[in-house]
Amino acid sequence: ERGPPWVLRKPSNVMSTHKTEEWQAVLENSKTEASKLPFPRDILNKSRKSLCPHDVAIGNKLEAIHPGNMADICPATVVKIFDSYYFLVAIDVVRVTDNHQHTWLATSTHPYIFPVGWAAQHDLKVTHPRGWTCAQDEFEWEDYLAATNSIAAVLPPRPPVLHGAEPTMRLEAVDIDNPSHICVATVQQITNHLLWIHLETVDRLIQLNIKERFWPCFKPKRAVSLDSLEIFPVGWCDSNSYPLKAPKVIRRTPQPSDIKPPTKEDAPKETTTERSSSWCPMIYFNHKCFSGPFLSKGRLAGLPRHVGPGPVVLVMKEVLSMLISVAYISSRVLKELQCTGPPRPGMHLELLKAKYKSNVYRAMVEIVTSSDKVAEFCKEVCRKLQVCPHLFSPVPVGQKTCPENCHTLSKTRFLSVSTASSQSTLIGQRKAGRPPDSRKNTQFPWPRRPPSTRREYLSSFKKNGGLNQRQCDSRSASDDSEHKDKRMRYETRGIKLPNFGLKSSQMKHALGLIDIRSSASSSHLKKRGRRTKAENERLRKLEELAQETKMDDSQYHVETNPLLWTIEDVYQYMKRTQDCDMLANLLRDEEFDGKALMLLNLPSCMDELNLNQKTALRLCRHVEAVKFAFFSNFVTDTDPS
Repeated sequence: ERGPPWVLRKPSNVMSTHKTEEWQAVLENSKTEASKLPFPRDILNKSRKSLCPHDVAIGNKLEAIHPGNMADICPATVVKIFDSYYFLVAIDVVRVTDNHQHTWLATSTHPYIFPVGWAAQHDLKVTHPRGWTCAQDEFEWEDYLAATNSIAAVLPPRPPVLHGAEPTMRLEAVDIDNPSHICVATVQQITNHLLWIHLETVDRLIQLNIKERFWPCFKPKRAVSLDSLEIFPVGWCDSNSYPLKAPKVIRRTPQPSDIKPPTKEDAPKETTTERSSSWCPMIYFNHKCFSGPFLSKGRLAGLPRHVGPGPVVLVMKEVLSMLISVAYISSRVLKELQCTGPPRPGMHLELLKAKYKSNVYRAMVEIVTSSDKVAEFCKEVCRKLQVCPHLFSPVPVGQKTCPENCHTLSKTRFLSVSTASSQSTLIGQRKAGRPPDSRKNTQFPWPRRPPSTRREYLSSFKKNGGLNQRQCDSRSASDDSEHKDKRMRYETRGIKLPNFGLKSSQMKHALGLIDIRSSASSSHLKKRGRRTKAENERLRKLEELAQETKMDDSQYHVETNPLLWTIEDVYQYMKRTQDCDMLANLLRDEEFDGKALMLLNLPSCMDELNLNQKTALRLCRHVEAVKFAFFSNFVTDTDPS
């Protein structure tokens, strides 16, 4: 019915059953029958819950975006009202030259219709209706309403829209001329809830009569709503495996006559300041520095020793991409570097990717644009990743020459091993399988228990039919030598079950021997103990930890009231400590002030800050010292707090 480019294609298996004239008659009969059927109002009733009733009448005038080109704002008229929610809007045409009319099925909150005068408020021009002539170049609503003897429609005010779009930003948009094509687009202007975008594709080529050359004619800008289904973020086509029409840049091939040898006068004059501001020096990867909880030290050592020199944005983008690639969980590092708001002054947003478990993650990351801020930017990224500030920097640093003396740190010194498992929940669900062993101790490993052997006692009793006194004496005599070789072999988690296949007399005798043997072995274990090499090391560490937790008041000096400490005061206090100075940056990033510091305890240090037991005890020792100084020196009996 609509005509080109729409074509009705009949099924191939029934196309030959009727002639072309017969198919045309069937189509006409179907149209006639369809016009007699009532309109299914249930389709519209489902969406009425979120709509507001309108207050327009037939013949009211308003402004609307032309649906044909989505660029011109034209006068329009309400031509039909379906119910209290839906009405039909048609673009005004004074002289009708064809039967086709551009219309909108609209509601009171339709994104492409506006009250009279909306375009003038936003410095936009209203296009004259086709066939309308007036003495002035600009369209005047007062003259038009008087000439058409109509009134303006009343539409509810549109609420303000919060969005993060800005001019010059890129996105992907559907081409209205070819709806199956998605092209690269640029935001040129923002008007309330409308984005005026420009498709970066060539509409057509205009042939010039000069040496058969062509000139590209780009598509004009058009308006699209922020909540439209025809615009997508950058990378949507790549994520959904849909082809994206790349921008077409037409470059004229230079003719031999046009090529001239460059002269000194024509050479570009680039100042030293411009080159130095956009030229990045070498960025060195100091892989011997502390690599933090996110980056793999082995993969980091496999990276090139340096990147650059070159343009600042390209070099820093390559550096960040390499850091993401050497992470244990690359998507977590990308999340740490992600920029959720508008870029800061002097920063540029770049799209970075991370692959983890066959999934591709994308995020916009801030990258510095000036070379004089490269060193500061490198340290800022290092703080986000909890690594040494000199892990990558414009200055090469050796293992022994690092100013932070970070080669003495290890990944388990102040970061718990459970950090990886807790961070993995940010990316996806945990794999189904055996739950983690809660008995594991990351600091003091227990010795592994050898596989238990079969209970040879009752089995031998069953074969021999009983045990005599000589066998009992020989077994008890060899118990010590056998216990040395297989110290953990005869330990069980409970009593040994009897064999009910034995006779009752033999059963009683066997149970008595079991009781005697179990009591003797238990007294032997209590007397002798079972100390392995790994357990001795564990006990030694526990004793050192117990001695270390003894507080020495001379090491803690609190001058001011801790309740009034700011975040910077807590940072300076922790930086002066000898055993918890590495936690100063962590507490500052978590925004701990004096009150929050005094509320810390051992479970919160281990669970919320992901500290291991040893480091958590050290921090709690300082917390107790601060609290003791607070209650001793800064709290009196008359203090209401």
